[in-house]
Amino acid sequence: MNNAAKRIKKLMDDNPACRQLDILKQLALALQLKHDFNVHLLYEIDYSYFNIAMQLLEDWRLGHHIETRSKLMEKLFCEYPDAIMPVQLAEDALPAQPETVPAPASPPAKQRSKGKVHRKQTAG
Repeated sequence: MNNAAKRIKKLMDDNPACRQLDILKQLALALQLKHDFNVHLLYEIDYSYFNIAMQLLEDWRLGHHIETRSKLMEKLFCEYPDAIMPVQLAEDALPAQPETVPAPASPPAKQRSKGKVHRKQTAG
């Protein structure tokens, strides 16, 4: 079975409480959600699980088994609902409020000249 997503899904059905499987699930979620993944975790799992991880990376990179990946992600999102909707600060969840711009200042009132006012006379 070369399809890594299918293998992970089967492992989830057979043995859901496995630490090594948790690392594979974290990797799949990180790939799907474009989150960081600590590659060092792959050194903590047995070689058979490591091979599945490498196959998952290859499948993901090449765009293989999209339908099976979708089924795996549905299962993972049911198991980890917070992965879909990350916790946000309340103010981040609100729509951005428009900034209040102060009204432009009124043009200064015309000052009266203390000098004489000259009017242009027209012939008429």
